[in-house]
Amino acid sequence: MASEVPLKPLEPSSSTRIALGDETVDVPTVLPVLPVRDAVVFPGVTAPLAIGRARSLSALDLAGEGGFLVVATQRDPAVDEPGLADLYPVACIVRVIRVIDARREGKQAIVVGIARTRMGMPTATQPTLVVPIEPLVEIDTPSAERDAKWKQVITLSQRVIDLREDLPEDWKGFVAGIPSPGLLADLVASTLPLSPQEKIALLTEPDPLPRLERLARHLER
Repeated sequence: MASEVPLKPLEPSSSTRIALGDETVDVPTVLPVLPVRDAVVFPGVTAPLAIGRARSLSALDLAGEGGFLVVATQRDPAVDEPGLADLYPVACIVRVIRVIDARREGKQAIVVGIARTRMGMPTATQPTLVVPIEPLVEIDTPSAERDAKWKQVITLSQRVIDLREDLPEDWKGFVAGIPSPGLLADLVASTLPLSPQEKIALLTEPDPLPRLERLARHLER
């Protein structure tokens, strides 16, 4: 059972600077890990996460509201207390935007993805998993091929919006206005009904062009 007294947030001994569009954010180089069973969080995407396991609640306490943690997807969702080997090696650094007390002993956290990362060997495993991070730098090389695929994914996404009565028309303008191919790929990937394995493949790829190519094939279906 999780302690009723929140843990003191980690005091970062060092930090790494991560680019967020035209801005940068300083993120501690060692972060608590929040394992999730079936979800995959992408950079630039805001997501609600239901948290109920004791070690996951400890990870949330260590991060603190407004702090950072790593959201990592389990290889097998049936594992109740996953270690590092039970998680996919590439995960997403997130910032905790808001924490809401849910019913019973659980909580809900609203997080926003910051960057892809590999996870290093744990520096702690109790009361929760804590790892050094190795952020993946996005490789975005401008090219005619990249721009063509970028436009194709925009067009296909707009066609899907036209076919879906539950999606507002103004989403078409929103999709067209997304400022980078990588962010477009991550936002589209987060909304498509893909398996966790397919989403992890997209999260693992730092180059937007292969991500756009995969998404175009999915959208064309």
